Amino acid sequence: MSNMDEVIKSVRELAEEVKKTQERNAALPEQLMKGIQELVEKAPAPAPQRSVEFSSSMPVEERAEHEILGSMPKELQSKVDEMFLASKILNKPVQHLKSWGKWARQAGDFKKALDTATGAQGGDWVPTNFTNELWEFVQLEARVPGLFRTIVMPSNPYKLPVGLARISTFKQPEQTADTGQTKTPVGDGSNVGAATLTAVGHAARVLVSAELTEDSIAPILPWLTRDIAKAIAEGREDFILNGDSAGTHEDSDIGAGSADSRRRIALGLRAAANDGGATYKADMSTFSLTTLRGLRAKMGKYGVNPADVAIIVSAVGYAKLLGLSEVLTMQNFGNNATAITGSLGSIDGMPVFVSGQARSDLNASGVYDGVTTTKTVLNMVYRPGWVIGERRSAASVRVLTELYAESDQLALVTKERVTFAPTYPTASNITTALGFNIA
Repeated sequence: MSNMDEVIKSVRELAEEVKKTQERNAALPEQLMKGIQELVEKAPAPAPQRSVEFSSSMPVEERAEHEILGSMPKELQSKVDEMFLASKILNKPVQHLKSWGKWARQAGDFKKALDTATGAQGGDWVPTNFTNELWEFVQLEARVPGLFRTIVMPSNPYKLPVGLARISTFKQPEQTADTGQTKTPVGDGSNVGAATLTAVGHAARVLVSAELTEDSIAPILPWLTRDIAKAIAEGREDFILNGDSAGTHEDSDIGAGSADSRRRIALGLRAAANDGGATYKADMSTFSLTTLRGLRAKMGKYGVNPADVAIIVSAVGYAKLLGLSEVLTMQNFGNNATAITGSLGSIDGMPVFVSGQARSDLNASGVYDGVTTTKTVLNMVYRPGWVIGERRSAASVRVLTELYAESDQLALVTKERVTFAPTYPTASNITTALGFNIA
């Protein structure tokens, strides 16, 4: 008997036991869930998968389904998502698609395990939602968002149950009597209260013709979902860099008529630095390593450890960094000189990231005014000082059939509820700095 046959046999036995347990209105024994997890680990060639936390109230069949789906090779997971999306677009059951039979044959033992684990009672398992692959595509595309911690919000709004300043230490001698000593603050700076995260809807939409067949839509499904994921990632990157949640956006092209602009989702790094004024900014019209280091110095203690600091620039800003004499030649920078490699991974130990969302059409003050549009900026950020709050991830795609029926179209929509916020008070903690007036 093969290893997979043993897995299927054991899962079937466990599923039967779970069914009996549920009929007795008893709680799922912990050892059964542990057994299912161990069996899934035995499945051949499991691909790396984003960890998923399940609610304790989730039915055991659904838990087992997620575990087995997660152990599938990526190719099979992609096919599951493509079939599910095609069924929604074509308004046809998954098992009526031409691709279903082919997938079932390719899935082999995984399909048998799913049939058993979901308690199908002899019927075939069919996908009822997307796997985690769509969200993994979002993560892969999210270079700038990937710099920051993500907190899954249990409620909206969500108040972080922590102090807002970095944890500090203090002297605490042995107490031999009740001295009534005042408690020492546990943080440095302003640490009263807690940051509140308020998630906002962030969606992507693409229209497709309603006059589709399975044969005509099959070739576009692989890149369609990936393009949607890329759009979500780019949107996150845009409001992280250019967002402004104030009533009047700092950039004049995001006016009163742009209430649905993604740049209104949260306070971004550029707006936060501009709000802080001269303390948070440095004129870099003279672009040099000296002015760059001066910008870092403005961050004080938050700029000490270069591994915690990231530099985010536009393509123009990156070209400026590449041209610095200190990193250009082998004489000054050894084999890592930009004249040799053509690239720059870090400078002074700070990693450099190029973003297509970093604006190069700003004025000398670092904002868009529609008049002077020849400047760019350089963002410097203390990464632990900012966090992405996620109430709902963009892990699935909805198909809208009625809204665009008049034009004989369908809309594919994916939506997340997300925000971006500082974890320390920005008024007393310079966790982001801005180099402006860069030609």
